[in-house]
Amino acid sequence: MADTQTPQVQNLVLQGNAAFTNRLYQILAKEPGNLFFSPLSIHAVVSMAHQGAREETAKAIEEVLQIPDAEATAEGYRAITEQLKSLMAVLVYLAFKIYVKKGLELEDTFVENIQKHFSSEVECVDFRDKYQVVKDINQWVEKQTNEKIKNILTPDFITGGTMMLLINSIYFKGRWFFPFSEKLTKTEKFFVDETNSVDVQMMHKIDDRLYKYDEELEAQIALFLFQGVNVRMVIVLPKDRNGIKSLERKLSDVGFTGLVENLASQQLIISMPKFKMESTVDLSETLKQMGLENIFSQEANFSGMLKTGSTELYVTQVFQKAFIDLNEWGAEAAAVSVGKMSKKAGWHQEGPVDFVVDHPALFLLVADVKGIMNILFCGRLSHPCY
Repeated sequence: MADTQTPQVQNLVLQGNAAFTNRLYQILAKEPGNLFFSPLSIHAVVSMAHQGAREETAKAIEEVLQIPDAEATAEGYRAITEQLKSLMAVLVYLAFKIYVKKGLELEDTFVENIQKHFSSEVECVDFRDKYQVVKDINQWVEKQTNEKIKNILTPDFITGGTMMLLINSIYFKGRWFFPFSEKLTKTEKFFVDETNSVDVQMMHKIDDRLYKYDEELEAQIALFLFQGVNVRMVIVLPKDRNGIKSLERKLSDVGFTGLVENLASQQLIISMPKFKMESTVDLSETLKQMGLENIFSQEANFSGMLKTGSTELYVTQVFQKAFIDLNEWGAEAAAVSVGKMSKKAGWHQEGPVDFVVDHPALFLLVADVKGIMNILFCGRLSHPCY
């Protein structure tokens, strides 16, 4: 694909990821409590499978992920990966790897696309020696995520029918452009609902931020910049203590991309809790609900992956493990997504504004790609702990 088309396909993939994030969030948010995941990592690992998908299977992936054909998507991911690596003052790193059963021959075109555009390693392994395979995979994941994601797999994950594992990892580390002072952090209340609260370590700061109060969402929206300024955290704080569910319902129609439109500089009196969050989510049923039943079925067509026996492949499981640590100096986050393939059987106010995150709120960690939002991580803060 010509380089002149690269920005266009990159934007298509990013717009697809934004739409995918909104739909995925709405399903995952039905469960109560904290929520944290990387939509880009999930989107990326299914996009790798897309490179070998054909006919109805390829169409289903393109519809759910809102992506163009396999060639254009691969080129889009190549541009996204390079753009993230080039960010200054923050570290954002995407890594891909495929483990394939020894003796299986991959299609040359599939291997070329995976290696050239996703910068993915391809390693042949003997899945019968599952303890060694799992040990090797866990070590690779730990290295890619600065040891934040450990023991992603256990030996019982590998079965007799396991043919291929597709893995994506994403790692982020950045310092706030305007850090908080540890001296101002103190124990305060966070209301988990209208009346019940927990003690949290609340950080405090007064400074200018890009901000708006969204009348439609009935929520305050503020940007928290990291050094390098191309990466920011978007915090969406409902007006009411119990307003998170109403906010989520409204966002199902509005989407995430409009959140950062029409922001204006505003002095804020900020109170925000430190928190750490870990999650492991099996996404198989969620992806089926979104329209990907085909890739998990006997009708799946991944004939573009293997030279022989490729019609016997289907996806048996997709899951993700994610982690975030947010504190006075900045944030560190990581996520790993694994796909297992097996054989078939603008508003401004004069004066400072209070921005007090003392009740459930939504947050996004995003990178700006020439005005297009690249959603790296997404979460709901319901019960902070550190």
